[in-house]
Amino acid sequence: MIRILIADDHPVVRDGLRGMLAGEADFEVVGEAASGVEAVRLTERERPDVVLMDLQMPEMDGATATAEIAARFPETRVLVLTTYDADADILRAVEAGATGYLLKDTPRERLFPAIRAAARGETVLAPTVATRLVSRMRRPATESWSWWPGAPATPTSPPPCSSARPPSRPTCCTPSPSWASTTAPPPWSPPWSAASSPSPAAAEAI
Repeated sequence: MIRILIADDHPVVRDGLRGMLAGEADFEVVGEAASGVEAVRLTERERPDVVLMDLQMPEMDGATATAEIAARFPETRVLVLTTYDADADILRAVEAGATGYLLKDTPRERLFPAIRAAARGETVLAPTVATRLVSRMRRPATESWSWWPGAPATPTSPPPCSSARPPSRPTCCTPSPSWASTTAPPPWSPPWSAASSPSPAAAEAI
């Protein structure tokens, strides 16, 4: 049984998701949250396997709630389910620790397998989201820092060291042997490891 928490500030969305999920024998909705703060609180109380997380919510947004859940309850997977597919939204959610990122127009035939894949710890991405991430990886190295808050529109060197930068990317403060002796920024790499890359089954699911 996969225990699911729905986090969305729109009651009609929560009701619709609960109704869809109720028809699956291996799904159990253990709670509903209308804000990021409530999502964290209910995750602590219910310990769901998967949180379906919207991004725009009051009190605490979805990305912030995702980061807190990932840090405090690593056994719980966060699957973002939102209408937003801008680069900044996608990268912020993935950097926060989201297992996957889907859009709300995802049909149930793809949503249900994606939830099961997320519960297994597999990365699941909407096709459009995967395309945007791949396109970002193919950009020139000088553009790879544009994700960093406050970075110039056309950067020519890595941004200054900052403790606010997510630690999962190589930085000028934590060089790797392959580029530590240069001043050029390291090549952009996806924010998940090879071990967490989606399996063929998960890829087909979405």
